[in-house]
Amino acid sequence: MNDSTRKVSTLDYSDWGTRDNTQKYRMYIRKTFNENSSPHRHTYIEFFYVIEGTGTHLFNKKSFVLEAGAAGLLIPSDVHGFTYDGKNKFHHIDILMDTEYFKEACDFFYDGLFEDILAEKFRRTFTLSFEQMATLNKFVPYMFLPPDNLGHIMVSKSLVTSILHFLIESYLQKTKDDSPEWLISLLSKFNAGENFTSSVADLTKEFAYNPDYMRRIFKKNLGTTMTDYFNRKKTDYALHLLQTTDLSVEKICEATGFNNVSHFYHLFKKAFNKTPNEIRKF
Repeated sequence: MNDSTRKVSTLDYSDWGTRDNTQKYRMYIRKTFNENSSPHRHTYIEFFYVIEGTGTHLFNKKSFVLEAGAAGLLIPSDVHGFTYDGKNKFHHIDILMDTEYFKEACDFFYDGLFEDILAEKFRRTFTLSFEQMATLNKFVPYMFLPPDNLGHIMVSKSLVTSILHFLIESYLQKTKDDSPEWLISLLSKFNAGENFTSSVADLTKEFAYNPDYMRRIFKKNLGTTMTDYFNRKKTDYALHLLQTTDLSVEKICEATGFNNVSHFYHLFKKAFNKTPNEIRKF
């Protein structure tokens, strides 16, 4: 029977974890040695990472050779399985998470992260560093304690947070790879309050690139011009000063690098649909 006609079983969280009416068991860990498993899917979220040896991961109709440090996050739509070649050890740790528990952790970062993961907007296979594996290995033993043990409770939250950190770090690395290093540096300058009295030309002249090229790449990555982006950061800061200080509008205009008060009023109202004085009265 080939892979296309083989029946795919669906595993429920309760097939592995001890789930009771109190919902205490919201994360379950198992250590797997030399696994051979037929293609299957889960109703839960699973994170696995390879401790030692090599094996093959059957993942959504493709095969990948796994070595120590290989890791992946599996969602309910995934079909996967593992095969062991019988030659070397193949040892991996599986962290099974109740779907709602995982979603609650995602919501801490931002509303919609869980949905974005399900929509595959994040890369879900990657290689862990030695330090990342050491962190997981330090936490894992505590998960064999009773679920009402404080160590179990804290570590389960630490583990799901660590897993999400791995995804976010991978995403940020991809963002860094897709965006020129100078652009990340320039954005940092545009967001620093001490630079608000400088001009865009002042902040870009230290980069050894053609100004037209920089403007074009900036617009491509940010969807706006350098000037509009920088002005919005300055008006955001002006709004903060209006709401938290007694500085006059003229002083705030000066502090945010606008030499023309009328221009400042125009940009401020365009951004917030109110004038600075209306904000103060409100």
